[in-house]
Order: sequence, then C-alpha cells, then structure tokens
Amino acid sequence: MVSFARQYFSDLIVGYARQSELQQTRAQFFTARELGDGIDFHFDVEISHGANLIEIAATQKIGFNGSPRHLKIEDQITIYTEIGICWMHSGRLQLAQKSIFRARERLQEMGADAKMFSPLPRVEEGSFNLWRAWTDTLNIQALIAMRLGRERPMIEDILKGAVEIARRIAIEELASLPNGSPELKANGLAARRVICRYAQLCLNAGKLDQAIEDYELATSVEKAITGKNLSGDALRRYIEAIVRRGPCLPEDLATAEMLIDEQIGHKQIAGTRRRLSNDIISLFVTKAMLLRARGEFIAAKTLLEETEKHEFVLRGECTFTARAELALETFRVRIASGNFDREQRSALQALLSELQARHHMSMYWHAMVVFAEMEIEPRKSEILLQAERSLSSSLWYRRTNDFRIIREGGSPIMAMVC
Repeated sequence: MVSFARQYFSDLIVGYARQSELQQTRAQFFTARELGDGIDFHFDVEISHGANLIEIAATQKIGFNGSPRHLKIEDQITIYTEIGICWMHSGRLQLAQKSIFRARERLQEMGADAKMFSPLPRVEEGSFNLWRAWTDTLNIQALIAMRLGRERPMIEDILKGAVEIARRIAIEELASLPNGSPELKANGLAARRVICRYAQLCLNAGKLDQAIEDYELATSVEKAITGKNLSGDALRRYIEAIVRRGPCLPEDLATAEMLIDEQIGHKQIAGTRRRLSNDIISLFVTKAMLLRARGEFIAAKTLLEETEKHEFVLRGECTFTARAELALETFRVRIASGNFDREQRSALQALLSELQARHHMSMYWHAMVVFAEMEIEPRKSEILLQAERSLSSSLWYRRTNDFRIIREGGSPIMAMVC
C-alpha cells in the first residue's frame, strides 16, 4: 500500500509497500504540493503521526547510519525533505526540523556546501541537481527556524553561503537565463528561492529597504526565466514589505493591489489546475490586509468571512500557518473597525495557546502585540515588555515601531490605515 489522501480528514496515511512502488509514493508527494510560489511549499494534506521514512520508503532494511540501504542517497534527500515540508505545513515544526536535519546529513555526505558551488554552480544535464536540493533544504530549514523563533544570527548562518552564490547568479547570469538550458533555469529558480528567503529574514529583522531590494532582485530572475512576477508566499511577503515601508504611500499600495489581484485572478481561472491551489487562502488574507490599509473595513471583513467559508478552510485542506494568519487578520480588522468583543478576545487567547503549543513562537509574539492593543494597564505593559524582550533578544526588530506606538497610546493597526 502506498500513500493516499483522505479527502475529508486531511490525513496522509502511509503504509508498507514494495521497493518498486517507491517512485509512485514519491510522485504523490510531488503532486500534493504547489511549487509556483517560489519560496514556500504548500500541501493540500497533512500527514499522520505514524508516518515515517521507513514507511514512505517502503522498506524495513536499515543501514548502519539509520538510512534505508536500498535507496540512493539522492532519493533519501528528496524523501526526507518532502516529509519535513509536510510536517511544517501541518504545524508540527519539531518533527519537520528532524526530517530536514536528516536531509542535511545526506547532503553533507555528498559534499554539498558553499565551497562546492562557488563561485557558480555547475550546469550538469541529466543528473541530480545537487545545487537545487541543497538550496531547497536550506530554505526549509531557515523557514522552520524562523517560525520557531530562533535567533537571527543562527538563520543568517544557515543562508549565508547560499545567498552569496544566489546573488551572483542573479546578477552575472541574468542575461543568459531567458534562453538558457533547462538546467541553467533550474539553477536560477533555486537562486531566486534563496534570495526570497533571505529577503523574508530581512523583513522580520526590520530591514525593509534590504528586504525590498532582494525581492526586486528575485523578481528580475523570475521574469527572466518565466516572464512572470513573484507568486505565493514570496509575493505576499514582498507586498507586506512595501506596505509597511509607508504607510499610505499611494504608489506602493497601487503596486501591491495590482500584484495580489493578478495572482488571485490566475488562481480562479475556470478550467485550470490553479483553482486547486490552497495558497488562495493566504492570498485572500493579503488582499484583506490591503483593504484594511485603505480603510475599507467592511470590504475586508466581507472577504475574510467568505474566506472562512472556503472549501479549503472548511475541509482543513490549507496549511496551519494559513489558517492562523486568516484568524489573526480577522482580529486586526475587528480592532480597526471597533468591533472587538469578549468573544473575540477569548478566540484570540485560544489562538495564542495553540501557537505556543505548536512552537510557532515567531507568530505567537506577533499575535501577542495584537493582544496587547486590547488590554488595559498594567497588563498591556507586561505583554509588551515580554514580547519586546523575546523578539529583541533574538534580534527580530520588525515590531519595534509597533511597541513605540502602543506605549504612546496609539494603535499600530490603525497607524497603517490611510
């Protein structure tokens, strides 16, 4: 038996299978995720607690290093990475981290490091793309670490060597990418993912100018290869960066709205597979954020209510992070419109408890800033002090201005409204 999805319960059940069925199992992992966003991987399913590499690999034959002996090391890297991504999107970050660490161990066995790919990765036809495998694994490892609330220097260290090479590709090989070989384009897309991940790090660090510069560099690579703009989570973080740069810069808001409307339009074209992409939920959340920034609270509230009734939300077929961001944006819109009651306060407390239980500490502290707006003294100051100490000790300064606004009696949410 190989992997299959239970449609209404969002579980990926993995049983034992013969070695000949490995490729079929891997294929189902690939079809379960969306790669179009260029930075973050989206799954339509969660995997059960009982799933592990041995069941995925369909074998009980274990080598001395704890890995399946009959699998090529390239397959082990792919499977460990895929499992890690599954765990991450189901909100189980500790399990995701363990799987990615195993993928990194296999990559180290193959000698994958910055020295191997410097100054530029080789373009080899018909072989396992080690540069792409290495950068994809680093991307996921960095994202998991950010969501866990790890210190910024640690995450910078994960990405440092890769982002230097990626920028070199983006600058030195940009002119060659449009007419390049499939292998060269694959290297370029891998570079773009690394640049976007580092841009996200800069966004969370409060370095908006650097984040926007990197997102624009990544956009130039994307356009050179596919002729399109960024998409998915990369696009959403880029939009967040340019909106926070203002606030209320008309040109930035117009650009952001054009980009998000373009992506939503692509996902809703009738008769296309894009309509099946579950990242439409996150795109709707970003659209609601833009409506809130424009002061269109009723339109934002209506969109969020419609999104909560979307089939992907009702059937649990979107990621844990997407569901949490949907709830958090709903709270922000209610605060902005003055419609935050005791029931909403209890719901926000429940979300905070779940984020903490799942070790999503980065989002937890951002949600605590929202919660602080609703509290009165002295509890308000206590929450702010806890959040500021936690984020600042890890060198994450994205909310620094928010802390100042709340202490001065204002609202960071309303400060972004035009």
